[in-house]
Amino acid sequence: LVVDDDRESGEAVRAVLQDAGAVVDTAISADEARRELATVSPDVLISDLAMPREDGYAFVQSLREARVTIPAIALTAYARRDDAERALAAGFQVHLSKPVDPWHLVDTVAHLARPV
Repeated sequence: LVVDDDRESGEAVRAVLQDAGAVVDTAISADEARRELATVSPDVLISDLAMPREDGYAFVQSLREARVTIPAIALTAYARRDDAERALAAGFQVHLSKPVDPWHLVDTVAHLARPV
């Protein structure tokens, strides 16, 4: 599940992952993503951090508080070390900076989606 308020960015991530064989749903807000999560069980969540009304930090933190354990990737233009540390503290497993190398994104998703 890709969550990004910028439709073009979300669709670009979807295209990269679909080209690698993934089935990808998208959402343009945290609220829309919650509705998706109520009906589908994705293997990995990819979320932007800078979203209106509820940012990616608060969104993933709320999922963790609700005991939702889906692996999560922060994919964001917020590329400072503080941003990465804040993302990990909120409950993301990985912080990737935009623009991301497509192969690195695919590899990261594949790694997180592997059953343990």
